[in-house]
Amino acid sequence: MKLYEDFILRDHYDVIVVGAGLGGMAAAGLLAKRGLSVLMIEQQNKPGGACTSFKREDHIHDVGAAMLYGFGQKGFRPFHFLLNELEEPIDMISHSTLARMNFEGKEIIFWPDLQRFIDELIELFPDEKEGINAFYSDLYKMYENIVIKNEVIVPPSEYSPRQGLRRLINDPFSIIKMQKLLSTSTMDLLKKYFHSPELFNFYDKLCSAYAYTTAEETPAVLAATMFIDNHTGGVYYPAGGAQMLPNTIEKAFERYGGQALYHQLVDEILIEDGRAYGVRLQDKTEIFADRVIANATVWNIYGHLVRPRHISPDRLEWAQSLIPTFPSMTLYMVVDREAIPEDSFPWEIFIENRKIIDSSDLTLYINSLVDHSLCPPDELVVMAISPNFCSWPHTDDPTYRSPEYEDQKRREAERMIDQIEQHIPRTILT
Repeated sequence: MKLYEDFILRDHYDVIVVGAGLGGMAAAGLLAKRGLSVLMIEQQNKPGGACTSFKREDHIHDVGAAMLYGFGQKGFRPFHFLLNELEEPIDMISHSTLARMNFEGKEIIFWPDLQRFIDELIELFPDEKEGINAFYSDLYKMYENIVIKNEVIVPPSEYSPRQGLRRLINDPFSIIKMQKLLSTSTMDLLKKYFHSPELFNFYDKLCSAYAYTTAEETPAVLAATMFIDNHTGGVYYPAGGAQMLPNTIEKAFERYGGQALYHQLVDEILIEDGRAYGVRLQDKTEIFADRVIANATVWNIYGHLVRPRHISPDRLEWAQSLIPTFPSMTLYMVVDREAIPEDSFPWEIFIENRKIIDSSDLTLYINSLVDHSLCPPDELVVMAISPNFCSWPHTDDPTYRSPEYEDQKRREAERMIDQIEQHIPRTILT
């Protein structure tokens, strides 16, 4: 044992997890429960990654993930499994409705009842009735027989390589179909059912709303989950804000003996003879372990955390060739409760131009309509997100947070507010 900035470090860990996003936390928690010594290192001062919250006075604002799937009794249930395994309760609020999209003036409501949603979609696109029915029928079979039956997450107590081999022997076709769906785009799948450019554009926008990717960029297997699971398993929100989910996982992790080291940046994963044996922090402190798990972006892992000398040229070229999804701008707002119409949905999507993904796409998350504890009763907290293709300086650029940078942010914020007020004219924003 040694003392490191008021934190007691072991001489050696079974596992070090770099990054406390939900994926890294899930791995850390499950491994700690199995009795392994686990250290989780995070550069921010709290866990959650893209699923966090912050508080300003009496208002709780979510950062990133605001609506969550996988908590229901049906469908693809990764979070249901995870929290059951960790034996840690959490209060989740179920949404009675899913979302509403204003698609160039057409209102599309994503009802929990899949058939009701399909019927309304057919009313909007009557020429595609046969294709819509066939698409969702086949998509549901794909979801039920491939996604659900081949869940990536399997309880550690029930999984073994022998069982995985048995699954392949007993049901080889589903495994082959899964592999095919991973290499087939959603757009290729859509072309088998539809011919209307407007409907293609609708699903393109739907993919961008769910995954920030176009239909051409989205694997077909993900479409089976995105387009079906929210109707089957439902949409949920952690009572008290998105931060409650990582906080709950962290509580279980520490209860099982795991250690979390926050506000520390890992500079390098230490590797010798092709095997990771620890990490080096930015201040040169080295911490050793039998295994290292990296919950970071592909660009951060290949070439930075793992230095180029440990990576084959082909693999490094592959990582560097990947293109980030489109950038966006987020506004965190406090809104007069009376300014939002009573029939507003917690998730409102506005599509002005169906042909391209641009800054006219606007999404509002109003989770305070679901969880009234997020703000005072006479107000609502709203998160607005819109694609933004302006040139923005990186955080290490000298112009970052300069007066010019702040002016640009202010102009873009005003543009978004103007657009919101075109749809909700009475909005009063602070």
